[in-house]
Amino acid sequence: MNSKKKSVLFLNLILFGLILSLIPNNNLKISQNTIIYEDTNFDLRNSDSTSSYPGDGSVLIVVASSVWIQTSIKTSVNTYKGDLEKAGYNVFLYTANVTNVNSLRNLLRKYYINNDTKGAVLIGQNPYAWFRDPAIGYSEVFECDLFLMDLDGDWWDLNGDCIYDVHNATSGADVYPEIFVGRIDASLRTLGGSNVQEINTLLARIHSYRTGSLTRQHKALMYIDDDWQGAAPYWTQWIDNAYPNSDDIYTPSSWTNETDWLNRLSSYNYEFAHIAVHSASNPAGHRFGPLETGSEGNTTIWEIHNNGPGFTFYNLFCCRGADYNTTDCLATTYLFSGNYTQTVLGSTKAGGMLNGASFYDSLANNYSFGIALKDWFESNPHLEDINNQSWFYGLCILGDPFSTIHYDVSVPVPEIYKSGGLFTNWIYNWTCDEDMNGLNGYYYSVDRNPDSVPTEDSGTYTTFNGTDLASLADGVWYLHVVAEDGFGNIGKVADHYKVIKDTTGPAVTLLSPVEDYNSSQSSVTIKWEANDLYWNYTACWVYVDNNSTAKFFNSSVPVPKIQLETILKGLSEGSHLINITSLDSNANYNKFLFSLFVDLTDPIMNILTPVTNSTVNNQFSLAWSASDGGSGYHYAEIYINGNYLKRVDGSLKTTSISGLSAGQHTINVTVYDYSGRSSSQIIQVSVLGPKPGIPGFNIAILTMSFAAAILLIYFKKNKI
Repeated sequence: MNSKKKSVLFLNLILFGLILSLIPNNNLKISQNTIIYEDTNFDLRNSDSTSSYPGDGSVLIVVASSVWIQTSIKTSVNTYKGDLEKAGYNVFLYTANVTNVNSLRNLLRKYYINNDTKGAVLIGQNPYAWFRDPAIGYSEVFECDLFLMDLDGDWWDLNGDCIYDVHNATSGADVYPEIFVGRIDASLRTLGGSNVQEINTLLARIHSYRTGSLTRQHKALMYIDDDWQGAAPYWTQWIDNAYPNSDDIYTPSSWTNETDWLNRLSSYNYEFAHIAVHSASNPAGHRFGPLETGSEGNTTIWEIHNNGPGFTFYNLFCCRGADYNTTDCLATTYLFSGNYTQTVLGSTKAGGMLNGASFYDSLANNYSFGIALKDWFESNPHLEDINNQSWFYGLCILGDPFSTIHYDVSVPVPEIYKSGGLFTNWIYNWTCDEDMNGLNGYYYSVDRNPDSVPTEDSGTYTTFNGTDLASLADGVWYLHVVAEDGFGNIGKVADHYKVIKDTTGPAVTLLSPVEDYNSSQSSVTIKWEANDLYWNYTACWVYVDNNSTAKFFNSSVPVPKIQLETILKGLSEGSHLINITSLDSNANYNKFLFSLFVDLTDPIMNILTPVTNSTVNNQFSLAWSASDGGSGYHYAEIYINGNYLKRVDGSLKTTSISGLSAGQHTINVTVYDYSGRSSSQIIQVSVLGPKPGIPGFNIAILTMSFAAAILLIYFKKNKI
């Protein structure tokens, strides 16, 4: 592209940004201190959290190289990684240096494309993106982690100041997140220990929560200060599915104040806090009372830090409460203070979460905070609207994005293997990794579907690590197993094992000769095909009668189908039973039996009438006798003067001969038995001529026919 075209494109982008900044904004903001209420006309898309996300998937841990060099961090991160793997995740770990936010986004995109990662956690000080508030009259610049979550959208820096001004998407893409991201970093925290110490402490706390040793009452607090009382009845409904047991504190307005909040922070047994209170970012703190006056108390970060044990989870509807680029922001303080905190959701700018039902519904379905936030973004049908961008683009997660409000909702996946020798039994066993809370047992099912997942209703429950499938019919089946942990959680991911039940050897098809074949020779060639659908043919033996000596045929490599042949020599006259015994690779035998008859004696025959050298009429009867003590008489062939005349089948031993000319003729009768052996007899007969008729009769008839034809032609020509 030449420099002139580049300049035109750059001017167009600037003009586009100016046009966006002039779009009227009548929905959410008037000035920086305006109070925001719930927009009841907000058209939500249905959350698909219950169907979109399995209980596992691939995730990525990115550790800043500046902290990864610490041995203690490696130990803590590896424990964290192991806990995630026990929870059913496929975990990737990246510890190389990441220099800027675009490199970080490209890294996340690569893992998403190549490994289908669902989310990532960034440990230590990692790059972040700046975004400019697009709403009219606002110029706030803030950290925007959606930049790292939406991997197919377009982000525009219109003036090259390293601050993104526009977010949109071309055809085939969208502005919604493909993954979720969380951050664990205390580098700008002045309270507590060093960054490494704080990260280690938090990761140890996360491990304790995941292993069940750090629990609180499953109860929530909805704490809504004065300026949001009008929205409070809507907000309190969001949390019901996730926390049926909750305290909703919002009226009278005097009940929400600094003293009460600090008291609940230190002395009450809550797991979740959704707090809507004005806040400041530098220095950070809460401003209780209307219009950010602090008339009902100003809470400092030191008070928060010193008033543990705190809550396990926070959703901060507190402007700039998660502005993690500032020293001791509220979210960082809540995250690293106290004894329980796992995850904090907040905003890096003015704003916070509205229409939170889909977020809490996802949490209620045991999805992680990261998935719940992703679901919440996807529930907004107009996320690209500048008003939504202005209000929601600062939302981010500090802490563990993989945490769930039920600390152990993951169940390890069993691994099935066949127990015992290949040929001895139909018992199938499985092993299973340890679960944080132990295992109660397993549900298994057997069917023809390779992907079935047993449930409490469809599966068979057992406390054993195996089952006997001896009663299955032959065929291809699939065994499916899920585990149930000590908390009664039943796995959603099953292990599958293909079971080929085959209790019969290869099927044998005789190609030649036919069954009950009659042979005229003492040597017989037999051909057959062995076919085994499941376990493949490996060998066979051919036995004659009760002879223990067999001909052996084997295949160097088991094959599903094979054709074989052999010559049976020196067979005595009489009936023989042939036994072809085939073997498959599962040691299943199959016997195929058929009979053949060896006939080494020709049939006996005699022409009864006419006798040789007799005189016969032009039409006469030919009769003979025939017998065979072996395979039996089959048929006769009649030859006259050496030429084939006819075949006479079955028990009939007589036939009529006519049409021979007068004179001497040779008659040959050849009889055959069922083995093809034959005997013949030849006689001579003298055939009389035809009886005389009226002299000249035939000539007279011919003459009259010729005359009639001439007259007919004449009449036609003269049209008489």
